[in-house]
Amino acid sequence: MSDLTLWLSYLPLTACEHRVIRLLPPSRFDLFDTEVSLVVDLANANLIAMLVSFVIAITIGLWYLAPAARGRPVGSALTMLLWFQAFRHIALQIFSAAELSGLDATENAQRTIVYGDLATAVLAVAAMWAIRQRLAAGRLLAWLVAVVGIADLVSATAVGVDQQLTDTATDFSWFVLAFYTPILWVTGVMLLWQLYTRRSEPLDAPAAAVA
Repeated sequence: MSDLTLWLSYLPLTACEHRVIRLLPPSRFDLFDTEVSLVVDLANANLIAMLVSFVIAITIGLWYLAPAARGRPVGSALTMLLWFQAFRHIALQIFSAAELSGLDATENAQRTIVYGDLATAVLAVAAMWAIRQRLAAGRLLAWLVAVVGIADLVSATAVGVDQQLTDTATDFSWFVLAFYTPILWVTGVMLLWQLYTRRSEPLDAPAAAVA
């Protein structure tokens, strides 16, 4: 007897109605005994969230960041984009995620992801300080941030795909992958574009001099 049949047996039905219920085949009650499966699994949910974040980040970049960068001196435009890269030390959370939250990443993968992000964050802060002090090294440091940062994103993506990290990324790791990573990609490309297209402009050139 299924759970539903047992439950119905307690209802104030007539003896005839009880006999009809008992005679019904069990398949009639399978719908109530079957667990409802998730529509989207963890990996697909992360992928969908990441794609949506990419669309939003690109839109913000085109509508707001690009016009703001064009209206600023080169140094100010670079600093605006460097701020997004300065918080990449957040990747250090992967150690706690692997230890406590079930993220299935090898120690080598953890080091590959963390060290590149940490180096990029340090370079970004150094570049902003140098630009603020009007040092010539500011532009070089910004180039290093763009190149090292994008190379690290490519490397981390390859590691993530190889080890299928989206299958086990939960909690804050899921948030970083689905939200912060697309922002890093978009602002990293924009930083590289600013450095290349405005390479001949002085860092402190007034906004009116920007073509």
